[in-house]
Amino acid sequence: MFCVIGCVALLGWNFILGELGTLIDAFGEAYGTWCSLCFALCINAGQLMLVWIGNRFRFGPRFYAGCIGMGVSMILIAVSAMTFARNNQSAGLAAGCIFVGFYGFANAVMESTMFGLAALVGPVSMQFILIGEGVSGLIAWPLDRLCQAILEGCGVADYTYPRMMLFFGLGMLVNFASVPMYKYSMQRHPVIVKALEIEEGRQDFILKKETTRPLVKILCDVDQNEKEELEIAGYAMSFGLICGILTGSVIATVIKQSAYM
Repeated sequence: MFCVIGCVALLGWNFILGELGTLIDAFGEAYGTWCSLCFALCINAGQLMLVWIGNRFRFGPRFYAGCIGMGVSMILIAVSAMTFARNNQSAGLAAGCIFVGFYGFANAVMESTMFGLAALVGPVSMQFILIGEGVSGLIAWPLDRLCQAILEGCGVADYTYPRMMLFFGLGMLVNFASVPMYKYSMQRHPVIVKALEIEEGRQDFILKKETTRPLVKILCDVDQNEKEELEIAGYAMSFGLICGILTGSVIATVIKQSAYM
């Protein structure tokens, strides 16, 4: 089951990358850059947020929210590309960036939740999540070709955008199907039940009780012997790096557009 969860975690992103050419055609050439930047920014923001408030919520609700968020954002990307994006690429680019960012945030919530649960079960479970993530990269392209073959068999001549809609719709259904799989099968497994009992015994995470120094001092001078400080500094550095890259891209885009004007 952890292998399936790992596959679901990255399947949607592989679907988006598989149809990136179609999305660039709809949202404009700039989307090729902004797609990855917005995804990276929001997935880091989600992970950084979970450092503070993640353990205040149980595994189940976090997993459900992540799966539903990924499914909804995928279909919204496809709908935007098929409807108004080609006629108004500025609005389409904005919508595409917002929805892929929302997908990244939901992915951070879902994936970190499953890694947290797998850590309570054992290292083998974490290995199976990684195996599933690898499998998702192998099956994305065959599924894309299958969607194209179905449309061609139905007599659809211009199948580019309908294929993307069918492809992303399949990804949405896979994400939605993960919710009942976890609720009615996975969390009732004896091994998972024991892990959830450990979760129930944990106290709510409160940052001031986990660290002995203020956040600003931690970021200025990290204590290498404190695991919590290293984790916080790592997330903050990653988030800051992505923000810097994003800011540089904005400046470069403005300069480029000004040169054309």
